[in-house]
Amino acid sequence: MEDTFLVQTPEALKAIAHPLRQRILMDLVVAGHARAADLARSVDAPANSVSFHLRTLAKAGMVVEAPELARDGRDRVWRPVAENFRVEPGTAGTATEILRPALAWVERLFTTANDGGPADEGTKRRALVINNVSLTSDEARAFRDELVAFHEKWADRAFSRARQDPDAPRDAYQVLLALGPRDEG
Repeated sequence: MEDTFLVQTPEALKAIAHPLRQRILMDLVVAGHARAADLARSVDAPANSVSFHLRTLAKAGMVVEAPELARDGRDRVWRPVAENFRVEPGTAGTATEILRPALAWVERLFTTANDGGPADEGTKRRALVINNVSLTSDEARAFRDELVAFHEKWADRAFSRARQDPDAPRDAYQVLLALGPRDEG
């Protein structure tokens, strides 16, 4: 299995942009392999819908069938091709397929909290940090590398713990990291 699958094609971008497919991929990475029916229970979706999404992910090269794990010739078992999936900067369609829905999610998340909705529902937590920092090009590169490494450390930790205790109640959290020169627009 690859460490990271770089999303670089419009087909792969459309495949990973769908929130249910992201959840399916996350659950497959944790489990290592699964059947559509198993994933349907974990993501609370109909098995035929999950099967459709698995085929879409397969066409994009993100999952493959694992016939060696099947019980018989009719059994379809799937596994992810990588531990991590990352959109390559500059991939055509990124703004439409990934960025706009992610920004709409951020707006919904914080509008709900600011419109009288509970900021912390039980153990659920939200964070939004917007800040301007004066950096040289080398400092910006180092900052970016540290942000990515920090995220990868936590993702690895979360996946490891999920594998150790697959029955622990967990929510899917989304992380949006953005760092770039700020223009006056």
